[in-house]
Amino acid sequence: MKRFQKILARLCLAFGGTVCGLLLVECSFRIFPPPTAGFVLDATLTTYNPSLYQRHPTQINVLAPNVDVELSTVEYNTQIRTNQLGIRGAPLGPKGKELRILAVGDSFTLGLQVEEAESWTELLGSKLSAALDTPVKVLNAGVDGYGTEQATAQLRTLATQTQADWAVLTFYLGNDFRDNTLLDKRREMGRSNRPPPRQPMAAGGGSLWLAKHSRLYTHWLVHKALKARKNDFRIQEYRDEILPFVSETDLQRLLPRTENALNDFVSACESLNIGCILALMPPAYIVDKKRTKPTMKAFGLRHNAGQIGRPAQALQSVYRGQWTVDLTPSLQNNNRATYLVFDPHLNAHGHAVVAEELSQRLSTILQRSPVRQAPNATTHQPSTNP
Repeated sequence: MKRFQKILARLCLAFGGTVCGLLLVECSFRIFPPPTAGFVLDATLTTYNPSLYQRHPTQINVLAPNVDVELSTVEYNTQIRTNQLGIRGAPLGPKGKELRILAVGDSFTLGLQVEEAESWTELLGSKLSAALDTPVKVLNAGVDGYGTEQATAQLRTLATQTQADWAVLTFYLGNDFRDNTLLDKRREMGRSNRPPPRQPMAAGGGSLWLAKHSRLYTHWLVHKALKARKNDFRIQEYRDEILPFVSETDLQRLLPRTENALNDFVSACESLNIGCILALMPPAYIVDKKRTKPTMKAFGLRHNAGQIGRPAQALQSVYRGQWTVDLTPSLQNNNRATYLVFDPHLNAHGHAVVAEELSQRLSTILQRSPVRQAPNATTHQPSTNP
């Protein structure tokens, strides 16, 4: 009996020591998180609610009108609603005397990672209203996965319906070059009519619940996903998206389709008789310099300090529109994190920083420039079709 008690005591001691050790590591990962390419879990451990989307023959996907869904991932839980036009936010009524700005772009415009009131579009509307002493409504027409051509098509569809005076296109430097170049291929894949995944997926399997509650486990999933990246096209895509930041050859290869798409955006604004502004959104591994080298090393790429700023410079050199806002400096000059860790998107503080920067720049632009309006803006009423 005594021997059994000794063995049991040793087992309990070993178990307790293991648990304490794991808890210490867990605490250290939370307090001092190591630099990581954690955003790969956005591809392997994120699930989307299919009811939020509708298939579209040329846009691939659009947001479905009049839906209200909850999203849950490793780092956030949010409630997402769309109005009668299939854009994020409350139902849109008659315009009145307010100034309307239509925000188009991809997931960095849509902002599924934060609540509606925390998104930069909502915050920007409030800040501009105060700065200009006139009502300003910023309409969030972003759709995750959109490239520049899709965003421009969204602008052409919604500008008159929303009676927009201005348009802001968010260009995500992290993958819009690639998305623009591969648009035809993406459209072909979209025609396969495969629905978005309903259940979480992880490289080799993984628990969403455990990932939400354990940073140690989540970092292990990141390591596992990166180790399997050569056999997982979803992870391999991230490597392709980083190439313009390490290779001038790759940047120049991807630039022509984007240049044409940006010219089309400007042409759309001119034909709609609205002002247009291009906002450049950098990826997290460019903003947070602690992430830069570890991210590139994780994908087998060599850090090229001289190339880091080239994508933004190249865009500004080919863009023929009048106003461009590079959000990189304002996001870099912060003592607090502006991006999530296991998702490539902005956190709530990042949205606030973007709203503040755009407010300062746009308030000056709008004060100096006459208000333009979309054709028939004074008589058109919002329709129910996206």
